[in-house]
Amino acid sequence: MWPKGTTSWKTRDRGELDYDLHPQGTSTYTLYEDDGVTRKFTEGASATQQVRVQAPTHGKTSTTIKVGASAGSYEGNPAARSYRFTVHGKDAPSQVVMNGSRLQRLNSTTALASAESGWYTDPATGITEIRTPSVSTGRGFTVELRK
Repeated sequence: MWPKGTTSWKTRDRGELDYDLHPQGTSTYTLYEDDGVTRKFTEGASATQQVRVQAPTHGKTSTTIKVGASAGSYEGNPAARSYRFTVHGKDAPSQVVMNGSRLQRLNSTTALASAESGWYTDPATGITEIRTPSVSTGRGFTVELRK
C-alpha cells in the first residue's frame, strides 16, 4: 500500500498512500501503522485509519470511498499525505468528486503521475486511477466515482 517502487520501510515515501480496490457491495478496512522499526508499538505507539468502500453489486451507480481520520500516533507519523486509489471496474465514471469538489479528469497515467491530483480511466481495462491532493491525516474525506 505504499507507493509503487517502494523497496524499504525506512526509505518509503510517507507522503503518499496507495490503495488497490476491487469494489463490490460494502467493504471496510482498518489500516494499521507504526514506525516499522522499533517495538514501541507494544507501548501503544501506532495509528489506525478506517476505510469504507460502498459500491453496487450490480448495475451502474456511484462508488463511494470514505477514509476516516487517523487515530493514534507514533514517531514519524505523517501529518498529511496524498492518496492514490486504483479502482478496478468495468466502466469509467463520468466524474470523480472529493468532499464535494470535482477532481480533474486527465488523459493518461503519465499526466496523472505529474499532477497534484486528478483521475484517469484506462479505456482498455476499465481501471480508474485517482490521486488526491495532500490532506491532513487528522481529518477524514470522501471520494465518489459518479457514473
